[in-house]
Amino acid sequence: MTDFYGGIIDHSDLNYSDESGGHALDDFLANRRSQYRDRGKLPGQRVPSGAVGIPVLAVLAPAVTDFEGVIEYPGDPMCLYAALHDNVLESTRALFNHWDERHPLRDIVLDWGTLPDSFYRASVSDEGIRTPTDRMPQVSDELVFDPRVWNQATKSSFDAILEHLRPRVLLISSVSAAHRYALEMAERARAILSDIYIILGGRHADETISWSSPQRKLKLDYSSTVRVLSDGRRRVEIDAVVSGDGSPLLDLLSTAVLLAMGAEPAGRPSTAAVTARLRDLLGWGWRPRGQGVIVLMGDIRQLTAVPITQAIQPSLEPAAGTFYDAFAIRSRFTVFSMPDGRARRTAHFLTTRSCPFRCTFCSESSAVTGPGVLLRSSETAQALDKMARLISFGAEAVFFDDPVFWSGRWHTIEEFADATIASRQMDDDGLQHRHVDLTDPGSRRRWRDLVWGAQLTVDVLLQKKRANIPGVLAKLHQAGCRYMYIGIESMSDAVMARVKKNLLHRDDRPWPTKVREALEMLKVAGIPVGTSVLFGLDGEDAGTIDETIERIGELVDESLIMLASPNILTYHPGTAIAQEHGQHELDYHGPMQSKSPYTFFEEAYEGVTTRLLSTDDIWRIHLATQKRWGRIRNSADLAGSEQYL
Repeated sequence: MTDFYGGIIDHSDLNYSDESGGHALDDFLANRRSQYRDRGKLPGQRVPSGAVGIPVLAVLAPAVTDFEGVIEYPGDPMCLYAALHDNVLESTRALFNHWDERHPLRDIVLDWGTLPDSFYRASVSDEGIRTPTDRMPQVSDELVFDPRVWNQATKSSFDAILEHLRPRVLLISSVSAAHRYALEMAERARAILSDIYIILGGRHADETISWSSPQRKLKLDYSSTVRVLSDGRRRVEIDAVVSGDGSPLLDLLSTAVLLAMGAEPAGRPSTAAVTARLRDLLGWGWRPRGQGVIVLMGDIRQLTAVPITQAIQPSLEPAAGTFYDAFAIRSRFTVFSMPDGRARRTAHFLTTRSCPFRCTFCSESSAVTGPGVLLRSSETAQALDKMARLISFGAEAVFFDDPVFWSGRWHTIEEFADATIASRQMDDDGLQHRHVDLTDPGSRRRWRDLVWGAQLTVDVLLQKKRANIPGVLAKLHQAGCRYMYIGIESMSDAVMARVKKNLLHRDDRPWPTKVREALEMLKVAGIPVGTSVLFGLDGEDAGTIDETIERIGELVDESLIMLASPNILTYHPGTAIAQEHGQHELDYHGPMQSKSPYTFFEEAYEGVTTRLLSTDDIWRIHLATQKRWGRIRNSADLAGSEQYL
């Protein structure tokens, strides 16, 4: 990581309580409102009406370039939905309330239209781009460009949408594997709309940009957007990058941008103007709930860093589980099927984005993201309320995206199971009064039929001294759990000894023995298991590859695994293994043509995968897992692999 910054706006340095500065923002807003009243109306609207809406478009940058022969990996929609949550709700409220009912800060807002109603939610498809070009979008969900893949067809669609909507603010969310395409999207947007204000965020920003409070320094990885542009490796004009707790930070930044922009029909606000408005907002008392940093990049030679260091209390995030207030539920997981074989509409649920453990290869590790929030048992009732909200939005299944379900705390897991069982057994009147309020008969039916899944680890499952885990697993099944995802990584002791996986207690038994015991416990409980297998970790060689493929095959033969996902170790910025392997200059920004065999694996790109595997090794893994694991493997076709058969 490299230290690099120009100016700093730190809210701990700002105190506007004295008379000389205490009313700076209030005076600015009062003056603006006075001008509107003097003219008799807001620009284009009468004074009593809703706020002025500024055109906006959000983008989920995809991580693949072609449907042909690849595992589709669109990005991380939940990261984007979570980041937009606060701003969408505040903006949609301001668009339709009275002049006297809103704070002057919300007189000009991003125009997200209306929130989806039940008819819209029920009618959406999980396929295709939902942003229209034959009319103006009316619903917040339609203002997300989600191409799933980046090819000539979707590039043309993106250009057409920009021409049609002419947004003044563009918000791009990107995982590391999609960063090169996010930069291309920004470049195309700038060419079409020179005055558009572009903000980047997402997991790539989280992994590559951080703030060191003790040193008061911005820390930038080689592959961070900021360094890529400042070094001249890519030449794209991006105005700001947001890293960390995106929802409160993005709402703060977008408010400052709109204060600097006003409602005039043209013109992109300068970095100096946005900086001044951020300083006003923070000095005025705006304290975003969360931690992270905003980097203003109008002049890449003199950056402005805005660190936010407000501690988060141990609690479900305000947006946790309710990311879908502004967005339709589109995912359908085949692991959750209806009696007729149809895949259920599945909502993602998140209680914490950080894993409490420190695995060397994982970008969700607390070593990369910082300490995770350990939730109290009392949060289970709140989680039920939020799950019920997802059901009312049309969810037929829920998947907990926490890196480790309820942070691996068994007393909390058991309390959640007990509360869920009790709620599902209530009569209709009871559902109206305790935790869950589902007034619609269809929602009540979906609640009682709800199935869900989560993620655990082998070692968490083997904490026998902490709880009666088989008994808790039986409760989870009764509560509707029908899928558990576990990272096995490797079946070789020689490999796993170096991984520093989340060992919570001393257990010297061989790793394959522990894996089998954990899977057998889940099978007895009636909970099917999917697993990820990661090739290319330290200690990997031809022998350990063969050992893992065969031993996973044996677990498949015994029906201990319903799905196995083979993966190639991909270096993520900030992870311990990337540092140990000397991968300090990862290329997540340059042009690149995806090709076999990398396209058969999620996030795998030539140049950022493990140095311990050759292209021939990866071909062999692809073909051997396809043959040994059969239909249990989630994979693409064997197209293009004939030469290796």
